[in-house]
Amino acid sequence: RKVTRVETSLDGGNTWDLSELEHLDPNDAGYSWCWCHWSRKVSMQQILMAVNGEIMVRAWDAGSNTQPNKLTWNVMGMGNNPIFRVKVHACPAESSPNGLSVWFEHPTVAGPAAGGWMVKPNVDFPVGTKPVELPAPPVGHHLWQSALTANASYSPLAMQRKPPGSDAAPPTPSPVQPVMPKTSDGTRVISMEEVAQHASETDAWIVVNGKVYDCTPFLEEHPGGSASITMNAGIDCTEDFEAVHSTKAWKMLDDYFIGVVGTGSQSADAPKQAPVEESLTTLDPKKKVPVTLVKKEVLSHDTRRLRFALPTDKHVLGLPVGNHFFVNATIDGKPCMRAYTPVTTDEEKGYFELVVKVYFKNVHPKFPDGGKMSQHFEAMNIGDRVEIKGPIGHFTYLGKGAFKVKNELRTCKRMGFICGGTGLTPAYQVIKVALRDKEDTTQFHLLYANQTP
Repeated sequence: RKVTRVETSLDGGNTWDLSELEHLDPNDAGYSWCWCHWSRKVSMQQILMAVNGEIMVRAWDAGSNTQPNKLTWNVMGMGNNPIFRVKVHACPAESSPNGLSVWFEHPTVAGPAAGGWMVKPNVDFPVGTKPVELPAPPVGHHLWQSALTANASYSPLAMQRKPPGSDAAPPTPSPVQPVMPKTSDGTRVISMEEVAQHASETDAWIVVNGKVYDCTPFLEEHPGGSASITMNAGIDCTEDFEAVHSTKAWKMLDDYFIGVVGTGSQSADAPKQAPVEESLTTLDPKKKVPVTLVKKEVLSHDTRRLRFALPTDKHVLGLPVGNHFFVNATIDGKPCMRAYTPVTTDEEKGYFELVVKVYFKNVHPKFPDGGKMSQHFEAMNIGDRVEIKGPIGHFTYLGKGAFKVKNELRTCKRMGFICGGTGLTPAYQVIKVALRDKEDTTQFHLLYANQTP
């Protein structure tokens, strides 16, 4: 789509200004694609105010789409076309005899070399790059250390500069040696500390059976939605992955493999996290929380209502209306995980209730083993535990006809549901919350089918 707007920021994204656009002529098919030239006039004072910060640029297309905020690496280089950032550095006075000067550092350098502010030679090499031989820093390069990033000695400007009055020849060139560990077959070794840094909605690494996978390119394609991945991003999710994925999904993992887990530790200077005040919200997308069965009610020959106690009688489940969560259990020695929506809401404190259909074995000819989790529920005794994790879901009802679908805010005056069996629960929860609010005038229509006993 054609680029319709380009904005730049000189203060780290706090304020943005429009740039002037110059579009290229359409091709023979009449397409402009996404190419255009942009420009913005700025004063030297504005540039100096940006020193030790960064200049950012972002674009919008005819569909009102913009770019992701964060730079991420993939096998094709910086291919996710994010907001572009250039660091602004002041050159030390010793190297600027004619007055103050600045230089700009790009995120990376062209080709397979290591450089730029995004990747530090002393720390790591991105997947797909290789070390190259570069000359050693020139004599007197210590003068630059206070002004440049960790890549100072390898920046083009630093390579060419000499301190004023110095005619000393640079030392014998020495290669830049990678410190990124690798296995004997060249596989990258990645610490869990590094994995933990890739745990956002735009950058998601996971660990399964000791292997690291960059699932960022698959976020929008995942059948269960991106939240199914991001809730496990930055951690070892082997058990969760084994519990729900098919043989096909296991094979697809190979496309996103980037390395294996190795040892590593955080810097001793890393800031310690302040203690977090205990929350009364039970659900946590990053960890499983145990809950205890306290009541079981038979509703029909194959339907049960189960009540689970939360950690305290003051806790709420913490589930957005219309979402669901995962129930985890070990069945026959193997992890099992299924999604459920309760019939209760956060109006109820200290517990939540599920209405589940038990799929008994040897009832349906196509499913002779029945349902693993539902039969596990049937076999549970009062006092037994399962674990829950979440929330997750595409749809969230916000009240008064407002709702979100995949983070896109929408509104309506009438809403329709088509439900079957215990699949009624998400719709039931939405209708229940709306009816409690006297100011919610949304009209609901429900087409419901159920098996006759």
